[in-house]
Amino acid sequence: MYADENTRLNDVITSKTNEYESKMDDLQTMLADKDKLNKALTDSCNELKIKAEDMKKAVEQAVALQSDLDKLQKEYDKLVHEQTELEKQLQQEQTAHEKVLEQQREQSQIALDKAVLEVERKYQEQLQKLKEKHQAEIDKYQQKYLTLLEQLSSHTDTEE
Repeated sequence: MYADENTRLNDVITSKTNEYESKMDDLQTMLADKDKLNKALTDSCNELKIKAEDMKKAVEQAVALQSDLDKLQKEYDKLVHEQTELEKQLQQEQTAHEKVLEQQREQSQIALDKAVLEVERKYQEQLQKLKEKHQAEIDKYQQKYLTLLEQLSSHTDTEE
């Protein structure tokens, strides 16, 4: 009876030992799986930390680039404004230059017209002097002609 009890207890101990070992194996497997999972999660976390650091650097770089872009935009706007002002100034100077040229053309034309009028006046004076001189000669010759005609006429009357 003790032997049966002993066999039964040995069977129970063996069964419990087997159950315990099986449970231990299961727990060891679960622990190994958890270790693998923890390692995978740690690796993933490390990768995410690296990515987060890279993204942080990228954001810092983007902020710096945005700042540079803002500076360049302000400089561009300033240059565009300066160009506009210079174009306005150039237009004003061109307009003023055109006015000066027009005034100079008008003054040149006036001076030319004045010079032409002066030359015409001088020629008219010379022509008038020549006319008067020649008219005096013509009058003198006409007088001589008339005198000769009268003489001829009186000479013809006396001969008749």
